[in-house]
Amino acid sequence: GGIYMHGNWNGSGTISLYDSLGISSLTDFGTGDYRINGAIVFANTNYTAIAGCGDKGSFVGGNNPERMMLVTDYNLSGARVRCRTATGGAADRDSICYMASGDN
Repeated sequence: GGIYMHGNWNGSGTISLYDSLGISSLTDFGTGDYRINGAIVFANTNYTAIAGCGDKGSFVGGNNPERMMLVTDYNLSGARVRCRTATGGAADRDSICYMASGDN
């Protein structure tokens, strides 16, 4: 296997990819909820996928709540990712990253 899919996109407002490899499109299901649609097909759904979210701006201190990402609903050509606050609420961020690696 290798890294066959990665992307970085703006999740605030109208979503748009900054950079990607192996991603054909994104689906926006609402605040902090996205599906990555791959241009490749994995051999099975046992591949590894990771995601992260943050802000492209500089950290200036103060109240900067932690974010967590959930990767769910794996299929052969992508997965669903959800950006959440430390208390579990949905959150849009201007930098969301995704990477998937496995056999294809």
